[in-house]
Amino acid sequence: MKKNKMSLLKLLFLFLFYSISCINGYAQNDLYSLSFKANQENYNDSYCSLYYNLEKEGHQYILTNPKGINVLKKKYDTILYTPNFIKAILSDSISIYKTCTLEEIKIPELKEVYFIKDGLEVLTATGPHYYDNSISKINAFPEPDLFSCGTVYSTEYSIKYLKDLKKYVLIITKGNFGPLKEKITLHFKGIPDAIDSLSFLDGGNYISVSVNTQYKKFPNHIKIIRYGKSEIYYYDFDKAIYQKSAKEKPDYFISKSTKDTIFFPPVRPSNFSKEEGSVTLERVTPEVYDQIEQNTIDHLIYLYSDDQIGIFPQHLIPDFNQFSQKTNSFYRITKNGKEGWLDIKTFKEFYNKE
Repeated sequence: MKKNKMSLLKLLFLFLFYSISCINGYAQNDLYSLSFKANQENYNDSYCSLYYNLEKEGHQYILTNPKGINVLKKKYDTILYTPNFIKAILSDSISIYKTCTLEEIKIPELKEVYFIKDGLEVLTATGPHYYDNSISKINAFPEPDLFSCGTVYSTEYSIKYLKDLKKYVLIITKGNFGPLKEKITLHFKGIPDAIDSLSFLDGGNYISVSVNTQYKKFPNHIKIIRYGKSEIYYYDFDKAIYQKSAKEKPDYFISKSTKDTIFFPPVRPSNFSKEEGSVTLERVTPEVYDQIEQNTIDHLIYLYSDDQIGIFPQHLIPDFNQFSQKTNSFYRITKNGKEGWLDIKTFKEFYNKE
């Protein structure tokens, strides 16, 4: 009876473990083979990279050991290395080595490669892939468990419409560790006439930015919809013009013992100050887009016009027919009937062989 009870408990544990794994997206059947180190995220860094020294010879570089020997045997235009991998670039050719063993990793028809977590993100003629640190192909890297304190420094941006003044204002509130806050109110100047709406790029009127921010939110960019078309404006916070505040008279009293006049400077609450001014909006895109939106997953600002897609600010004239993310850096694209890949780090386009 006791043995059967233990077996039931074991089956229940396995069921719960499998269920949790599936919920978290780590079920093994959802991934290719994944090394233990990559799966755990908290791997122990190799110290092999500390053994090398990068030296410049003319316009190129070599990687040497403590004896001054060129461990890669030749010169490269660029050498980058991590505890796990070395990336060496010579003209249009890319070589990848294991940092500790200096073994060259052969990836057929390699177009581009980036270090990501403790693995690699590569683009080949067949498309983009991820590899863990054992050079096993995987679908994705599991997200690490992060903990961030809630009382961190943050900046909040709010857009409000003042009906009595018929004007839009930007309210910026800066918070330090705890309740300390600084508030700034800026009136927008340069807004065109007859607008339908004014918002941040995500369509909202509120943005909070802190160390917990998961993506770049572009609070300095404003989306205006006018006559059914969308356009982007930009403001420079450092160019804001502030109103001069009225001088406050200091308090004073007469000392009873010395008969001296003792002055007290005007005191404002130390945890709050308010400034008011204005900032000018400058248009940075033409008035041609059917829609503008910021993707909260990949951070990119998408421009749509005549059933074509562009990315701000690299493609102000949309010319992609299809645009979809495959890995962190590489996107599948279709342009002028040709299929290929876009590297969003360099915005270089790669097209399949015809």
